[in-house]
Amino acid sequence: MSRGRLSALARWGVAIALVGGGVTSGVRAQPEDLTPVRYALVIGINTYLAELEGVPELDFAVPDARQMAELLEDQGWEVATAIDDEATRRRIVRELVRMARRARQQDTVLIYFAGHGVQDLTAGEHTYWLTHTASIAELAVDGIRLSHLMEYLRDIPADRKVLILDHCHSGDVESVVSGTGTSRAGEGDVRLTRHAFPEASFERTVEEQIGSGLVVLGAARAEAYEFPELGHGIFTYSLLQTLRDPAADANGDGKLSVSEIIGKTKILLAQLTADRQIVQSPIEIVRGTNLLSLGLLDVQGPALAELRSLLLELEFQAGLDPKVRNACFVALHDWEQASALGAEPSATDRQIVEELQTLFELGASLPGEVKAEILVSKLCLLRPETTAANWGEICP
Repeated sequence: MSRGRLSALARWGVAIALVGGGVTSGVRAQPEDLTPVRYALVIGINTYLAELEGVPELDFAVPDARQMAELLEDQGWEVATAIDDEATRRRIVRELVRMARRARQQDTVLIYFAGHGVQDLTAGEHTYWLTHTASIAELAVDGIRLSHLMEYLRDIPADRKVLILDHCHSGDVESVVSGTGTSRAGEGDVRLTRHAFPEASFERTVEEQIGSGLVVLGAARAEAYEFPELGHGIFTYSLLQTLRDPAADANGDGKLSVSEIIGKTKILLAQLTADRQIVQSPIEIVRGTNLLSLGLLDVQGPALAELRSLLLELEFQAGLDPKVRNACFVALHDWEQASALGAEPSATDRQIVEELQTLFELGASLPGEVKAEILVSKLCLLRPETTAANWGEICP
């Protein structure tokens, strides 16, 4: 072997050793960044190639998904989307695999799906996401079976996973598509149950394949609805309203936890359906006792605890009348109680809290004395009906 070739091989050997860690180069390895990251995959499908087989278009699955994606992005989530013709099996699976490669144990993963969920009763009663390109006669080819979805979720190493399923948007409970297409069960009719969610079997699948670390929120056990005046499926509308409402933060810690989100969404959904004389029962599966307290989103606006701190600051540093402080504290307390019960706050509480939020958002741009004067003048104009203050004694 020539000297030149030996030198080249030696150089390659050093390079290989450095890559493999066999030689210490003197360069310190950078410590791993342990900051938790929040990843989301948001899917919404209005149109389907399976329309030729009798599957109707949806009106609001895409708006549902777009607004969910925007809300999560505004909160700092890394969001991937698959909307309408982008929502193929290939694209969805690719994003799930990408999550599995990127996510770490300390991260949080959320998957949102708005579209048709179908059940093939000729092939073991498997439930599928109907993708944009899926054929009803061959669901297993381009659809995504929920049990397979659990396998993809299991491969994602994050300890906290949230799956939100708004399967149901159209008014039909089930339809029968006749034909000679094949499914896993062979030839014959394929019966699609879009609104019935197989909760018991799905929960068994979750337990068998994941065990813990997963929250599942589903639109309905039986039948779900959408209304043009809402511009959304009624479940996602209730969920979005909750995620945007600072009052949903029942404990005032500045975070919306899984428990707070579930509680408020269910109550809003019950109110909306009762007003329309219908029934829609959402689904919740929580695998892992610590997940109920998991904070998914930051409160949009100051937390109640921050407003209380503002009041104390204005009292002790700017001379705010204690009667005004008491009236505001009562309003914050009543707001908090109403939120915990899923009720709407009173007009009085809303007036006071909105004024406090406005002052809080001014930050350090105004001195405390000026803020106190603004608060008193505003409340004197409103004269909110509360027994905690005698406005005649406070207001000029």
